[in-house]
Amino acid sequence: QIVLEIVVMIGVIMYAVGLIKDIAEVKTRTGKYSSFFKSFWGWVDFGLVLFYVMDFCIWVAIIADPVRTSISLNLGPAIAATATDAASRQVPLDTLTRDGVSVGLSSLRDKTDIYWGFQSFTLMLMLLQFLRFLAFNTFLGTLVETFVIIKTVLLQYTVVLVCSNVAFAYVGYGLFGYSMR
Repeated sequence: QIVLEIVVMIGVIMYAVGLIKDIAEVKTRTGKYSSFFKSFWGWVDFGLVLFYVMDFCIWVAIIADPVRTSISLNLGPAIAATATDAASRQVPLDTLTRDGVSVGLSSLRDKTDIYWGFQSFTLMLMLLQFLRFLAFNTFLGTLVETFVIIKTVLLQYTVVLVCSNVAFAYVGYGLFGYSMR
């Protein structure tokens, strides 16, 4: 997994360098950096690089977490000993022990949750950018231009949808707690 993530980070660096070259090219053509951001796609590219940088920083925080690097747990026996069903592999992260001392992994879990949240937004921007590259086709080009025209409405819809999902999740958490049994 670490090799794949390193390859992805090399790709991110190459993409960021390409974006910097694009911005420099627009600067030499127009004389202003702001010309790059007049386009919707310029903002998408900038947002994608921004999310790439945040993903990388959170990834480094996860890899360098002292809890992750200082423990080596064999979870197989611990899970088998605490599970009520032999097929169940769910163990609360805060109840693991090592040498009789409780090991708290909740901070690592929180960082991982944040990482995957940022990754989902990165993927959304990547898919949006993919639509731009498909615009060479006449039908898909029309579809992409329609998306660009209604981008404000789509953004409003996305905000309402995300707020509704988060509110639904909080209501579920408030009603049922951490685990739904």
